[in-house]
Amino acid sequence: MSPDFTALEGAVLQALVDRNWNELADLLSDDFVITTAGWLPEPASRQRWLEEVEQHHLNAFEIDTVDVRNLGDVAVVFGAVDPVGSLDRRNISLPVPIHRRLAPTRR
Repeated sequence: MSPDFTALEGAVLQALVDRNWNELADLLSDDFVITTAGWLPEPASRQRWLEEVEQHHLNAFEIDTVDVRNLGDVAVVFGAVDPVGSLDRRNISLPVPIHRRLAPTRR
């Protein structure tokens, strides 16, 4: 059985809203990589993203879509999130795609 990726994405985003960096770190695997952090010029490792994301002030979010492709022992997760918040005192409020790394699935 696959994890509930919508709930997982919601937990990650709620940790950002709450500015709960320990909870956020606990939700990310050691091999986490983000490719859609628009303020970073290249994909970021877990450690780099955790350091950089503290610049953000996420006030709210809405998960638009989550599409999971189960491929046996891995899953590819695509989706879109509408964040409301700020980065370096600039407001952000636009759809952001989510593309998560391959994640282990449970059968």
